Amino acid sequence: MYYFFCSVKGTEYTNYKGVVVPAKSMGTACNCKLKCFKNISDNQQMEAYTKFYNLSTKDEQDLYLQGLIHFKPVQQRRSLAQSREEYVRNSTFIYYIIVDSQRNKVCKKAFLNFHFLSNKRLQRLQQLLPSGTTPKDKRGKQVSANTILATEKIRIHEHTTPLDHISLPQFRSDSENYVSTKLS
Repeated sequence: MYYFFCSVKGTEYTNYKGVVVPAKSMGTACNCKLKCFKNISDNQQMEAYTKFYNLSTKDEQDLYLQGLIHFKPVQQRRSLAQSREEYVRNSTFIYYIIVDSQRNKVCKKAFLNFHFLSNKRLQRLQQLLPSGTTPKDKRGKQVSANTILATEKIRIHEHTTPLDHISLPQFRSDSENYVSTKLS
């Protein structure tokens, strides 16, 4: 669970496999017509970056990011073949960065690089935004496939308690008992 905390904070950590994950840093500048990185000074960039990574949980970070993303329905469509209709986008997304209490419009690449995000995380937030649902951090909440439920453990214990037990002192200590071979 330590690596969940460090990955949220953007600091260097060793994951559960023993691999050292480097600290997160701001990405490279984009070359778009908005000139996203040129219009914002280095100090303002670092301020926006540290504000994001000072949020304590991934849920807070996701809510913050959703507040910086605006979506609107597609205004005009071209006629397409029916086979491609399922792949058509329904929304256009506009990205902002908060600098000095003002929202500055940036491109998608700059938005990802300012916050050192993956495209997959951004896509998840974009899917949740039109439906109005808040993102939930589900890491580490799943039940292990090998877990035996407590009720099952009690049933097993109740089933094996009345069985005849024999002790094998020549092989094990006196406290260990084994189920009789007559029961098989």
